[in-house]
Amino acid sequence: MKEIVMQLEDERRTVDQYKEQVEKSNARVKTLKRQIEEAEEEISREKHQKRKIQRDLDELLESNESISRENNNLRSKLRRTGVTTSRMGTAGSKRGSTIDDLSTVHGSSLDDSLESNNGSNDTNSLGP
Repeated sequence: MKEIVMQLEDERRTVDQYKEQVEKSNARVKTLKRQIEEAEEEISREKHQKRKIQRDLDELLESNESISRENNNLRSKLRRTGVTTSRMGTAGSKRGSTIDDLSTVHGSSLDDSLESNNGSNDTNSLGP
């Protein structure tokens, strides 16, 4: 009978050890699940941020293309009207400017000069 009682106590200790191991494993599983959820949330935030940055980049590229087209159109318009840097006086002469470097013509903006010129070949309308 003593042997059976001792055997029962050993089995209870073994069961208790298994229970502790199961509890530790369950706690570890809970911790890992929480870490996975946090990582998935972070991934979701990063994907959202990436999509936003990609949209912003696309908008900037589109804007850049539009501005480049407008710039090229203005250069072409200037060439068609016969405007050269020598007719513009000293506006930017410090740098040996070209049409590309000029942002103003005798104090008015280049756009204003082009609009006032209305596409005519009379380049004298650009000056004061």
